Amino acid sequence: MSTVDPDAARRARAARVPTIKDLFVPGILAFAGAGGLMTCVLMMAREPAADEVSAHTGWLLVAMTGTLIGGLAAIAGLIFWVRLSVKNLRLPGWAAPIALVTAGAGVGCLLNAGPIVLGVSLLGVSVLFALLAVVGLRRRTTQARTEEEIVRGSDPVDGTVTNQGYTHFGESTRILTAVTYSFVDGQGTQRFVRRGAVIDVADPLVEGESVDVWFDRMNPADEKRIVVRRRRG
Repeated sequence: MSTVDPDAARRARAARVPTIKDLFVPGILAFAGAGGLMTCVLMMAREPAADEVSAHTGWLLVAMTGTLIGGLAAIAGLIFWVRLSVKNLRLPGWAAPIALVTAGAGVGCLLNAGPIVLGVSLLGVSVLFALLAVVGLRRRTTQARTEEEIVRGSDPVDGTVTNQGYTHFGESTRILTAVTYSFVDGQGTQRFVRRGAVIDVADPLVEGESVDVWFDRMNPADEKRIVVRRRRG
């Protein structure tokens, strides 16, 4: 028996806004996973000496296992990062974890005597995605400030989910998808807007669900100045 309502606790977790601290684990998974993956690939590619054939077979099995684990870790880091960043526009978006993955792979290549050109190229790609992440973060931060301004400056209207963006969860407990909403502006015109959302199997978003919508009364067609939020009981 528990004194805490599990449904209320689940809704609180779903409504919680992630912070930069929540990105530490996904970032480590992305970087270290890619580095481990590259290390294991280089181990498998190395030609053994004549007296190392038997030992190399054992290392090959270890490297194959490490490749699988490293790849899964890097992918998990990417997915978790994106899921968290969708919930908070003040966090770096998708380009940041890709920068970490390519940086990890580049470092792994250089530290394990891999091709220097490959290692340097991966680090160069990492720098490029890091710059994209910085530009994207500035854009996302501006969007967050705009949304806060819209919410503070007006009252919401009733909106409706017209396309939930998914048909089933499968084996996953969460889905990152694009949801379509509709609302009626001050002139009586029905408008539609699509937003990315992380949907939890325990708290699914479904077609027909009512939501709150804020928009710019002077320019209701400006999608960048439309804010959609679920109603929490």
